[in-house]
Amino acid sequence: MGKLSRKAVVTEIVSENDSLPPILVNFENSNIDNSHAGNLSFRIQRNTSTKERFVSTTCENVAYRGICKSGHIRKFLAIRNKATNEVKLVEAAIGILAPVYRESKATESEMTSEQLKGALAKAYGTKKRRLNAILSETLKVDSEAVKTAATNVDIVKEENPQKGESVYDILPAHNREATVIEDVYKLEAIIVPNIVNCFQSEVDRIMNTSMEELKNDGFSDFFYAAWSILQHKTIEGKKKSFLQSLLYIECVSALLHLSPPMLKKPDVDVCYFSKALNSHILDLFTLRSVSGRIMPNAQKDKAISYVLLLCFLLFDYKVEISLIVKLTRSSLTRLKLLSRVIGATVNKDNLAFLRLPLSAPPTPRQRNKK
Repeated sequence: MGKLSRKAVVTEIVSENDSLPPILVNFENSNIDNSHAGNLSFRIQRNTSTKERFVSTTCENVAYRGICKSGHIRKFLAIRNKATNEVKLVEAAIGILAPVYRESKATESEMTSEQLKGALAKAYGTKKRRLNAILSETLKVDSEAVKTAATNVDIVKEENPQKGESVYDILPAHNREATVIEDVYKLEAIIVPNIVNCFQSEVDRIMNTSMEELKNDGFSDFFYAAWSILQHKTIEGKKKSFLQSLLYIECVSALLHLSPPMLKKPDVDVCYFSKALNSHILDLFTLRSVSGRIMPNAQKDKAISYVLLLCFLLFDYKVEISLIVKLTRSSLTRLKLLSRVIGATVNKDNLAFLRLPLSAPPTPRQRNKK
């Protein structure tokens, strides 16, 4: 077996700018003593605004700190697999650490003017002045203690700044690249398969109940109007899925009509016929807090968007959104905006049409700084 070559040619470099590379540490004042090499513990901190990483350590009661830089020359660690003789190159950053010198504390004889005033006030001042001087010393922050605490903070994992949320985050899974409108939004993406069985008994009951008898059940005006239309115009096989959509809309509408204090109660009930569906809707459109459930604007927009989407699927992708205002406890302006997020166009008569090509989502307005 010949001698292993020490020459290599790097043809491609794949780097991850936001990942934490291995760091080669050097000391500015001298080389590290071999006796301390295996006993040093390093801490890595990151400035979220400048993205700079700081490396710090302590050796023989001296603190060292430096900035982690890649520099103009890229350095790599060569890791050799002895079994296969394969070498893996890992890009490394350089951290040059310098000692951090702390200013010596002032002696008792070198009192500042403020300290002198405080001492005189405590010795010879009035009762009010003495109390103020004592209170001032009590509330004084030790800057050295703060620096020491900051140096000793261990950062276990770096967290990158959260990216801005997309306007589509409030929508169910969909395909905006579809070539036919029926493939953009699917019913099973809104009413997911694991909750379909929750509707079965109530759907069967409603289908075997006359409209006059249903009037005593307290559904919304939208439900009665929609069901009277759909039960006569749809084929028998689709009536159940349409009823599922209408009942889902009823539950979401009940949630949208709850006040914040009612949401915080432990037994929130928006679905009278299924506890599983009740929990699903609450988990999908509300958030848990210390005092109970809350419904921020983003969650409210999500709930309204689901109602709009089900209406589009029920009524051949055409909805008169003015009829949805009371149902969603929303405004006409908000419904127009959310219709555009879905991809629909709204005309001057407040008719929303979902068709291809989908309309572009609204862009947030930029306010001019004065």
